[in-house]
Amino acid sequence: MRCQPLVDAGAWGTAEQGDGIEIPNRHVYLVRNVFANPPAEPSYWQHLEVTGALGNPGNVPAPARGDNDLRLNANVIDNGPRDHPLGIGDDDCPSSSACAPSRVRAANRINTGRVAVREAGGGRLRAIVPGGMPRATAPAPRWTDRPAGEPALWASWPR
Repeated sequence: MRCQPLVDAGAWGTAEQGDGIEIPNRHVYLVRNVFANPPAEPSYWQHLEVTGALGNPGNVPAPARGDNDLRLNANVIDNGPRDHPLGIGDDDCPSSSACAPSRVRAANRINTGRVAVREAGGGRLRAIVPGGMPRATAPAPRWTDRPAGEPALWASWPR
């Protein structure tokens, strides 16, 4: 009901109901995280889902990509068998980019050891990572390439 005026003002999206649209990403950094599934319950298809080129419906500026400056570094993934598909690179991810499968595998520990998860008190969980967590720092974010202009209706968006 309220979507069409926002789309008319430049918002990303459509006035259609349904699954929505694919929104592109820029500068997403996943650094020093633990992704652990119980050995008997790995993710069904693959570790990750990273989309390269996206369709551009609903005012999304071109080129729209889901892997633009995506960086996965110093993460530990314990999920399924050693040959479990990575889920990156099937959608034209350039081999020279930071999201190229060979670079992601080299920069992260993927199914190299079983991560234990223990109760840490107060309802918190703690991951016990064989060999400890890899060392790395996240790069400083860049905002110089954000889309220009903001839709006029954003100023009146409910806060």
